[in-house]
Amino acid sequence: MTARTRTTIAVASIALAIVGYAIGARTQVQTRARVPAPSMIANASAPHAEATTIDAQPPDTPLARYTTLERLATDGDRDAAAGLAKMLRPCALQIMYEGEAVHFEAELDEESDLRRRFGDKPKVMESYLQQADIARNDALAARTACDGLSPEQILARGHWLYRAGELGDAASALEFAGGDFLRYQPLTHLDEVAFWRDHAESMAQRALAGGERDAVRLLARGYDPSRDPWVEGPRFAPDPVSAYEYYLLESLTGKTIDVQVEGPLDRIDALLTDDERASARAAAAEICMNELALVCDIGAHGAD
Repeated sequence: MTARTRTTIAVASIALAIVGYAIGARTQVQTRARVPAPSMIANASAPHAEATTIDAQPPDTPLARYTTLERLATDGDRDAAAGLAKMLRPCALQIMYEGEAVHFEAELDEESDLRRRFGDKPKVMESYLQQADIARNDALAARTACDGLSPEQILARGHWLYRAGELGDAASALEFAGGDFLRYQPLTHLDEVAFWRDHAESMAQRALAGGERDAVRLLARGYDPSRDPWVEGPRFAPDPVSAYEYYLLESLTGKTIDVQVEGPLDRIDALLTDDERASARAAAAEICMNELALVCDIGAHGAD
Protein backbone atom coordinates (compact mmCIF):
# COMPACT_ATOMS: atom_id res chain seq x y z
CA MET A 1 0.00 0.00 0.00
CA THR A 2 1.44 3.40 -0.95
CA ALA A 3 2.01 6.22 1.53
CA ARG A 4 -0.63 8.28 -0.24
CA THR A 5 -3.18 5.49 0.02
CA ARG A 6 -2.47 5.13 3.74
CA THR A 7 -2.91 8.84 4.28
CA THR A 8 -6.16 8.94 2.29
CA ILE A 9 -7.58 5.94 4.12
CA ALA A 10 -6.65 7.45 7.49
CA VAL A 11 -8.35 10.78 6.71
CA ALA A 12 -11.50 9.15 5.35
CA SER A 13 -11.68 6.61 8.20
CA ILE A 14 -11.52 9.27 10.91
CA ALA A 15 -14.28 11.32 9.25
CA LEU A 16 -16.41 8.21 8.71
CA ALA A 17 -16.03 7.24 12.37
CA ILE A 18 -17.29 10.69 13.41
CA VAL A 19 -20.31 10.33 11.10
CA GLY A 20 -20.96 6.85 12.44
CA TYR A 21 -20.84 8.09 16.03
CA ALA A 22 -23.21 10.93 15.22
CA ILE A 23 -25.64 8.52 13.61
CA GLY A 24 -25.41 5.89 16.33
CA ALA A 25 -25.92 8.44 19.07
CA ARG A 26 -29.39 9.38 17.89
CA THR A 27 -32.59 7.59 18.84
CA GLN A 28 -33.91 4.61 16.92
CA VAL A 29 -34.89 5.44 13.34
CA GLN A 30 -38.46 4.32 13.64
CA THR A 31 -39.16 6.74 16.54
CA ARG A 32 -37.12 9.77 15.49
CA ALA A 33 -38.67 13.21 15.34
CA ARG A 34 -38.61 15.22 12.18
CA VAL A 35 -35.43 17.28 12.11
CA PRO A 36 -35.51 20.94 11.05
CA ALA A 37 -33.87 21.50 7.68
CA PRO A 38 -30.17 22.32 8.17
CA SER A 39 -28.67 25.43 6.67
CA MET A 40 -26.42 23.93 4.00
CA ILE A 41 -28.48 21.06 2.63
CA ALA A 42 -32.14 21.92 2.86
CA ASN A 43 -32.35 25.65 2.29
CA ALA A 44 -34.40 26.70 -0.69
CA SER A 45 -31.22 28.19 -2.14
CA ALA A 46 -27.55 27.87 -1.37
CA PRO A 47 -25.35 30.83 -0.34
CA HIS A 48 -25.17 33.57 -2.96
CA ALA A 49 -22.21 35.73 -3.87
CA GLU A 50 -22.63 39.47 -3.69
CA ALA A 51 -23.80 40.92 -7.02
CA THR A 52 -20.98 43.47 -7.15
CA THR A 53 -18.41 40.70 -6.71
CA ILE A 54 -20.05 38.55 -9.37
CA ASP A 55 -20.14 41.36 -11.90
CA ALA A 56 -16.45 42.03 -11.33
CA GLN A 57 -15.46 38.46 -12.17
CA PRO A 58 -14.15 37.49 -15.61
CA PRO A 59 -16.69 35.21 -17.36
CA ASP A 60 -14.72 31.96 -16.92
CA THR A 61 -13.82 31.88 -13.23
CA PRO A 62 -15.10 29.30 -10.71
CA LEU A 63 -17.23 32.00 -9.06
CA ALA A 64 -18.78 33.04 -12.37
CA ARG A 65 -19.53 29.41 -13.29
CA TYR A 66 -20.97 28.77 -9.83
CA THR A 67 -23.20 31.82 -10.07
CA THR A 68 -24.52 30.89 -13.51
CA LEU A 69 -25.28 27.32 -12.47
CA GLU A 70 -26.79 28.47 -9.19
CA ARG A 71 -29.28 30.74 -10.95
CA LEU A 72 -30.36 27.92 -13.27
CA ALA A 73 -30.52 25.32 -10.50
CA THR A 74 -32.55 27.60 -8.24
CA ASP A 75 -35.06 27.90 -11.10
CA GLY A 76 -35.36 24.10 -11.27
CA ASP A 77 -32.73 23.11 -13.82
CA ARG A 78 -31.75 19.54 -12.93
CA ASP A 79 -28.55 19.49 -14.96
CA ALA A 80 -27.39 22.76 -13.41
CA ALA A 81 -27.92 21.41 -9.88
CA ALA A 82 -26.03 18.23 -10.75
CA GLY A 83 -23.34 20.35 -12.39
CA LEU A 84 -22.87 22.37 -9.20
CA ALA A 85 -22.49 19.20 -7.14
CA LYS A 86 -19.90 17.90 -9.60
CA MET A 87 -18.08 21.23 -9.71
CA LEU A 88 -17.82 21.38 -5.91
CA ARG A 89 -16.47 17.85 -5.45
CA PRO A 90 -12.76 18.76 -5.70
CA CYS A 91 -13.42 21.73 -3.44
CA ALA A 92 -14.85 19.44 -0.77
CA LEU A 93 -11.76 17.23 -1.11
CA GLN A 94 -9.32 20.13 -1.11
CA ILE A 95 -8.43 19.81 2.57
CA MET A 96 -7.53 16.16 2.08
CA TYR A 97 -5.52 16.90 -1.07
CA GLU A 98 -3.64 19.72 0.61
CA GLY A 99 -2.88 17.49 3.59
CA GLU A 100 -1.46 14.78 1.35
CA ALA A 101 0.68 17.30 -0.53
CA VAL A 102 2.08 18.69 2.72
CA HIS A 103 2.82 15.16 3.93
CA PHE A 104 4.79 14.29 0.81
CA GLU A 105 6.61 17.62 0.74
CA ALA A 106 7.74 17.12 4.33
CA GLU A 107 9.11 13.69 3.54
CA LEU A 108 10.73 14.78 0.30
CA ASP A 109 12.56 17.50 2.21
CA GLU A 110 14.33 14.72 4.10
CA GLU A 111 16.01 13.31 1.00
CA SER A 112 18.67 11.41 2.94
CA ASP A 113 15.98 9.64 4.96
CA LEU A 114 14.15 8.67 1.77
CA ARG A 115 17.33 7.28 0.26
CA ARG A 116 17.88 5.21 3.39
CA ARG A 117 14.34 3.88 3.13
CA PHE A 118 14.27 3.22 -0.60
CA GLY A 119 17.93 3.15 -1.63
CA ASP A 120 17.92 -0.52 -2.51
CA LYS A 121 14.41 -0.39 -3.96
CA PRO A 122 14.49 1.98 -6.95
CA LYS A 123 11.05 0.94 -8.22
CA VAL A 124 9.49 1.66 -4.83
CA MET A 125 11.23 5.03 -4.76
CA GLU A 126 9.96 5.80 -8.26
CA SER A 127 6.40 4.88 -7.25
CA TYR A 128 6.67 7.07 -4.16
CA LEU A 129 7.80 10.06 -6.21
CA GLN A 130 4.93 9.49 -8.64
CA GLN A 131 2.48 9.52 -5.73
CA ALA A 132 4.01 12.77 -4.52
CA ASP A 133 3.50 14.31 -7.97
CA ILE A 134 -0.12 13.14 -8.01
CA ALA A 135 -0.69 14.71 -4.58
CA ARG A 136 0.76 18.03 -5.75
CA ASN A 137 -1.31 17.98 -8.94
CA ASP A 138 -4.52 17.11 -7.07
CA ALA A 139 -3.97 19.94 -4.61
CA LEU A 140 -3.22 22.40 -7.40
CA ALA A 141 -6.28 21.30 -9.41
CA ALA A 142 -8.51 21.71 -6.35
CA ARG A 143 -7.14 25.19 -5.67
CA THR A 144 -7.73 26.18 -9.28
CA ALA A 145 -11.24 24.70 -9.42
CA CYS A 146 -12.31 26.40 -6.20
CA ASP A 147 -10.57 29.76 -6.50
CA GLY A 148 -12.83 32.56 -5.34
CA LEU A 149 -15.53 30.37 -3.78
CA SER A 150 -16.49 30.96 -0.18
CA PRO A 151 -16.50 28.16 2.43
CA GLU A 152 -20.29 28.42 2.54
CA GLN A 153 -20.54 27.83 -1.20
CA ILE A 154 -18.15 24.88 -1.04
CA LEU A 155 -20.06 23.31 1.84
CA ALA A 156 -23.30 23.64 -0.14
CA ARG A 157 -22.39 20.51 -2.13
CA GLY A 158 -24.80 18.37 -0.10
CA HIS A 159 -27.56 20.85 -0.85
CA TRP A 160 -27.00 20.59 -4.60
CA LEU A 161 -26.79 16.79 -4.53
CA TYR A 162 -30.13 16.72 -2.74
CA ARG A 163 -31.66 19.33 -5.05
CA ALA A 164 -30.49 17.51 -8.18
CA GLY A 165 -31.89 14.27 -6.79
CA GLU A 166 -35.23 15.94 -6.13
CA LEU A 167 -35.26 17.19 -9.71
CA GLY A 168 -34.70 13.68 -11.07
CA ASP A 169 -30.94 13.19 -11.42
CA ALA A 170 -30.51 9.58 -10.33
CA ALA A 171 -26.72 9.72 -9.96
CA SER A 172 -26.96 12.69 -7.59
CA ALA A 173 -29.72 10.99 -5.61
CA LEU A 174 -27.51 7.91 -5.24
CA GLU A 175 -24.51 9.93 -4.09
CA PHE A 176 -26.60 11.82 -1.55
CA ALA A 177 -28.12 8.59 -0.25
CA GLY A 178 -24.70 7.00 0.21
CA GLY A 179 -23.57 9.87 2.41
CA ASP A 180 -19.96 9.90 1.22
CA PHE A 181 -20.08 13.67 0.75
CA LEU A 182 -20.25 14.04 4.54
CA ARG A 183 -16.81 12.49 4.98
CA TYR A 184 -15.04 15.50 3.55
CA GLN A 185 -17.01 18.21 5.32
CA PRO A 186 -16.34 19.55 8.81
CA LEU A 187 -19.09 18.22 11.03
CA THR A 188 -19.70 21.44 12.91
CA HIS A 189 -23.46 21.05 12.48
CA LEU A 190 -24.83 17.60 13.26
CA ASP A 191 -28.15 18.76 11.79
CA GLU A 192 -26.58 18.13 8.37
CA VAL A 193 -25.94 14.49 9.32
CA ALA A 194 -29.48 14.26 10.70
CA PHE A 195 -30.95 15.68 7.50
CA TRP A 196 -29.00 13.15 5.40
CA ARG A 197 -30.15 10.35 7.68
CA ASP A 198 -33.79 11.37 7.39
CA HIS A 199 -33.71 11.70 3.58
CA ALA A 200 -31.28 8.98 2.53
CA GLU A 201 -34.05 6.42 2.11
CA SER A 202 -36.15 8.56 -0.23
CA MET A 203 -33.07 9.52 -2.25
CA ALA A 204 -32.02 5.87 -2.57
CA GLN A 205 -35.51 5.03 -3.83
CA ARG A 206 -35.32 7.89 -6.33
CA ALA A 207 -31.95 6.63 -7.52
CA LEU A 208 -33.32 3.12 -8.00
CA ALA A 209 -36.36 4.46 -9.86
CA GLY A 210 -33.89 6.25 -12.15
CA GLY A 211 -32.10 2.99 -12.96
CA GLU A 212 -29.12 3.24 -10.60
CA ARG A 213 -28.41 -0.40 -9.71
CA ASP A 214 -26.02 0.51 -6.89
CA ALA A 215 -29.03 1.83 -4.97
CA VAL A 216 -30.05 -1.80 -4.42
CA ARG A 217 -27.05 -2.37 -2.18
CA LEU A 218 -27.77 0.73 -0.10
CA LEU A 219 -31.41 -0.26 0.33
CA ALA A 220 -30.65 -3.88 1.27
CA ARG A 221 -28.23 -2.87 4.01
CA GLY A 222 -30.31 0.10 5.09
CA TYR A 223 -33.35 -2.09 5.82
CA ASP A 224 -31.37 -5.01 7.31
CA PRO A 225 -32.46 -5.25 10.98
CA SER A 226 -29.19 -6.97 12.00
CA ARG A 227 -26.68 -4.76 10.24
CA ASP A 228 -23.78 -3.46 12.29
CA PRO A 229 -24.53 0.24 13.01
CA TRP A 230 -20.89 1.15 12.32
CA VAL A 231 -20.97 -0.22 8.79
CA GLU A 232 -20.74 2.45 6.11
CA GLY A 233 -23.97 3.74 4.61
CA PRO A 234 -27.43 4.83 5.74
CA ARG A 235 -29.76 2.99 8.10
CA PHE A 236 -33.53 3.00 7.77
CA ALA A 237 -36.34 1.69 9.95
CA PRO A 238 -35.64 -2.08 10.23
CA ASP A 239 -37.71 -3.97 7.65
CA PRO A 240 -36.81 -7.66 7.13
CA VAL A 241 -39.15 -8.08 4.16
CA SER A 242 -37.70 -5.09 2.32
CA ALA A 243 -34.16 -6.15 3.22
CA TYR A 244 -34.85 -9.62 1.82
CA GLU A 245 -36.33 -8.10 -1.33
CA TYR A 246 -33.26 -5.93 -2.01
CA TYR A 247 -30.76 -8.64 -1.10
CA LEU A 248 -32.51 -10.83 -3.67
CA LEU A 249 -32.08 -8.08 -6.24
CA GLU A 250 -28.46 -7.54 -5.25
CA SER A 251 -27.73 -11.23 -5.78
CA LEU A 252 -28.89 -10.82 -9.40
CA THR A 253 -27.03 -7.64 -10.36
CA GLY A 254 -23.64 -9.37 -10.39
CA LYS A 255 -21.76 -6.58 -8.58
CA THR A 256 -21.40 -8.24 -5.17
CA ILE A 257 -19.56 -11.39 -4.07
CA ASP A 258 -22.16 -14.08 -3.46
CA VAL A 259 -21.14 -14.69 0.16
CA GLN A 260 -21.91 -11.04 0.99
CA VAL A 261 -25.50 -11.57 -0.11
CA GLU A 262 -26.24 -15.22 0.56
CA GLY A 263 -25.37 -14.91 4.25
CA PRO A 264 -27.87 -12.10 4.91
CA LEU A 265 -30.46 -13.84 2.70
CA ASP A 266 -30.20 -17.05 4.74
CA ARG A 267 -30.32 -15.12 8.02
CA ILE A 268 -33.36 -13.05 7.07
CA ASP A 269 -35.09 -15.99 5.40
CA ALA A 270 -35.35 -17.63 8.83
CA LEU A 271 -37.28 -14.60 10.11
CA LEU A 272 -39.96 -14.53 7.41
CA THR A 273 -43.24 -16.32 6.90
CA ASP A 274 -44.09 -17.96 3.59
CA ASP A 275 -46.36 -15.03 2.71
CA GLU A 276 -43.61 -12.50 3.48
CA ARG A 277 -41.12 -14.38 1.30
CA ALA A 278 -43.62 -14.50 -1.55
CA SER A 279 -44.34 -10.78 -1.18
CA ALA A 280 -40.61 -9.93 -1.22
CA ARG A 281 -40.00 -12.06 -4.32
CA ALA A 282 -42.92 -10.47 -6.16
CA ALA A 283 -41.72 -6.96 -5.31
CA ALA A 284 -38.15 -7.82 -6.33
CA ALA A 285 -39.35 -9.23 -9.66
CA GLU A 286 -41.31 -6.05 -10.38
CA ILE A 287 -38.36 -3.79 -9.60
CA CYS A 288 -36.03 -6.00 -11.62
CA MET A 289 -38.22 -5.69 -14.68
CA ASN A 290 -39.38 -2.08 -14.38
CA GLU A 291 -36.57 -0.08 -12.70
CA LEU A 292 -33.57 -2.20 -13.67
CA ALA A 293 -34.82 -3.44 -17.05
CA LEU A 294 -33.56 -6.97 -16.33
CA VAL A 295 -35.05 -10.43 -16.68
CA CYS A 296 -34.63 -11.99 -13.23
CA ASP A 297 -35.27 -15.53 -12.03
CA ILE A 298 -36.34 -14.41 -8.56
CA GLY A 299 -37.73 -17.81 -7.60
CA ALA A 300 -34.26 -19.39 -7.83
CA HIS A 301 -33.00 -17.32 -4.87
CA GLY A 302 -34.10 -17.86 -1.32
CA ALA A 303 -36.60 -20.54 -2.30
CA ASP A 304 -37.52 -23.13 0.27
